[in-house]
Amino acid sequence: METCTYIGVELLNAAEASRLASFENYPESLDSLLSPNKNTILHIYLSTPSERSTEFIKGVLSICPPLLWKVNAHGDTPLHIAARYGHADAAKELIERAKASTRNEIDLESGEGSREQIKFSDSESGEWSRESIEQANASDLESGEGSRESIEQANASDLESGEGSRESIEQANASDLESGEGSRESIEQANASDLESEEEPRESEMAAVRKMLRMTNKNKETALHEAARNKRSLGVVEAIMSNEDPAEFTYSSNNRGETPLYLAVKNRNGRIACALLLHYDSELLAYGGPNGKTALHEASVLDCEDDDFTNKGRSVSRS
Repeated sequence: METCTYIGVELLNAAEASRLASFENYPESLDSLLSPNKNTILHIYLSTPSERSTEFIKGVLSICPPLLWKVNAHGDTPLHIAARYGHADAAKELIERAKASTRNEIDLESGEGSREQIKFSDSESGEWSRESIEQANASDLESGEGSRESIEQANASDLESGEGSRESIEQANASDLESGEGSRESIEQANASDLESEEEPRESEMAAVRKMLRMTNKNKETALHEAARNKRSLGVVEAIMSNEDPAEFTYSSNNRGETPLYLAVKNRNGRIACALLLHYDSELLAYGGPNGKTALHEASVLDCEDDDFTNKGRSVSRS
């Protein structure tokens, strides 16, 4: 069973005022510190039309990464709140944090080095294992740029005859050529492997972002539904749309039958409606509203001015 601590007035004010120092030494996990409506300090910080800085978001999520995904009593994520109040920079930061969360997991599981192995080495001897270093050196000698054995033969010949053994030198050069070709092949294989490994994190990052973008609250609304209501949320809309895939998902209606496009028109947010319609991923959008109405019906009912739903003087239309 999840336990929580109701946030007091002092910490509530600290969250609203972005005083990060008040939370840096908090003795419990910050995701257990909630308001009666289960708002976290991140929800509280974003729940205002006043401009919000991303520094507090970065600091809080560095202390407690699970806050990124925490929902309140209404099922709202921090991204829902950022969209509701038009905090475009905050929304972009939350999206970037979703990407970073997968990179951290990859680093820990298969990254540049095993943290567990490093700790073990440190605790055993306080320095890198001499045996490992000697093995690495031995490996270098076996697969290095030239055959040391051939070179040593040439040097021995120098001592015996006063001149180098041409045969030994030729052997060394041949070894260099063979080793060089092998090295080139290894480099090409490594580069190909790097390209493949870069694709995997990219896919993981986008999967995490889209999971966040598509999360719905108790009204079946995504962050895009929230953003469509607020004329200040154009930047949020653009950030969401630029990270979506029209082949995978369609933003459909909420519990009241309202789609994001319908909400934008209903609230006379012409710039947001245009951004949704003209975006190259506009296939993501359903056009409907409640009771069989569409966004076009709503525009007609509102008797919108000619320039309400135009973009730089050009009427918005879709074939």
